[in-house]
Formats: sequence, structure tokens, C-alpha cells
Amino acid sequence: ATRKPLARLLQKAAIASDAWRFNGLTIDTARYRLAPGVRAFGVRASHSGSSRANPAGETVLNLYVHKNGRLQMVLAGLTTSSSRGEWDTSCTGEFSQTERTIEIGKTTSHGYADLLVKSVTTGSRNSAENDECIETTLAPVVTMDTLRYDGNTYVIPAALRGL
Repeated sequence: ATRKPLARLLQKAAIASDAWRFNGLTIDTARYRLAPGVRAFGVRASHSGSSRANPAGETVLNLYVHKNGRLQMVLAGLTTSSSRGEWDTSCTGEFSQTERTIEIGKTTSHGYADLLVKSVTTGSRNSAENDECIETTLAPVVTMDTLRYDGNTYVIPAALRGL
């Protein structure tokens, strides 16, 4: 109502763009209810590579809470979407895509709800046969991980972290 900021957080060098091209930020307003009276919001950053032979891209999620008049990052760099490929730029190669969704768990750690992360990875292989490019779709791989709050931040396994 006052149009005054409720809190600010300066994160120097939060966005880097070198071998990975920065594609943009989006605000994630999903209802991340971490505890009674504590709702987080997310910021998603997207990057992509520029190699034609090795296409790649990813989106990472950071979660923030408003606590004691300040913003606090409680989740840093969870990869929510990634794509990778390696091919000969003509036909032969392999590609994969991973999408992750987050659900608020019923259990808690250090007062905050555990986060249930479902990963679905799909892939394909291309091969040249008789002057034709044949694509073979691979069976999806589904995994579940639980992220627990350690009193300061949610601990993210290396396999789920962004580059």
C-alpha cells in the first residue's frame, strides 16, 4: 500500500555469463509454504550454451523468504530444467532433457518443510541408416529426492545443482 520496498537483498555477481549465455530471469510465485506463516518465492535464471555440436541449456531456481525484515535465500541453484546433447551436426548423436517439479513435503527439518523433487529425464539417440536419420526414443527415467533444510539453507545434492 505504501509502495515502499519491504526488504532488499543485494547479491553481487549473482548472474554470470561467459561460456553460458544468460537468457533471463523470471519470478516464480508458486505457493512455497515452508512453515506456518512462511511463504517463499522463487527466482529462476536461464542459461544456454552456444555450441551447435553440444547443445545445452538449463534453468536454476533460488528460493527466498522474508524473515525479520530481510530477504534470506533458502535454496540456491536447484536445476529445474536442463537439456544436453552431443551429435555430429548431421544426424548421429544423443540428447537428453530433464524436468523437475517441487512439492512441499509433510515432514520438516529445522522448522521448514522438506522439499520433494521429482526428476523426469527423457532422451533420444539418432543414427544414420541408409541415408536416413533414425531417432530412437529412450524410456523416461524418474527419480525422487528429498531436500532438507539444515537451519540455514536447503541442501542440494550435486546431481541436482546447476552449473
